[in-house]
Amino acid sequence: MENIFKRKEWDRNDFLQICLYQDFIQKDKDGWFGVDEIISNITNLRQTCRMSEYDFNALENQVDNDVDHRYLFNEDKTLLRISPDHIAPKYVEEELKTAGSIKIKQSVFKKNHLKYVKDEKRKIVITSGDEKRWEFPYETNRIFYIDDKRFFMPVELTRGSVVAVSAYLRKKTAAQYRMVFVGFPAVLNYIFALDHELEDYEGNTFKFSVEQVQ
Repeated sequence: MENIFKRKEWDRNDFLQICLYQDFIQKDKDGWFGVDEIISNITNLRQTCRMSEYDFNALENQVDNDVDHRYLFNEDKTLLRISPDHIAPKYVEEELKTAGSIKIKQSVFKKNHLKYVKDEKRKIVITSGDEKRWEFPYETNRIFYIDDKRFFMPVELTRGSVVAVSAYLRKKTAAQYRMVFVGFPAVLNYIFALDHELEDYEGNTFKFSVEQVQ
């Protein structure tokens, strides 16, 4: 568990964000987390980093003083949830604001040894948990947009095909490839297999697959 705190400085400074955004603990169908479980998990995380213990007063103080107003208690303060207005962490929101219509120079693909492939016999199919379906041509090194927050780029590697997906599409990172493409925008540097199912920060699921064109 200790290794997760070596990636970014904000990991060490906001254990509440880790627990709630990264699904360290279970929430109910309406997005509420149990306060006792939150406190127990944060206490354990802080002890791992040799920091002081954490109690309800510390949690209440953090929620009340959060400048972004990201968290909401229920009436008797036994449950806590992420505010619907702040489902994505602040760093993801900032990356998306500056992403716009992304264009990547050809030299970036060459530097990362990424091949350009266009296969008219195949297509990329995305299906969502609510049974929506999108079809895209099988063409690597090109960004495809589902909407302004959810977009991806097929990438061809020597060991197979993957997709680089927007930060908003990858709440769970357990199956993330451990690689970074030099020169890619940070918001588009999360790499998954093309047959992977992703969950975004709103809890929507998206299944990627490759199908033959009929």
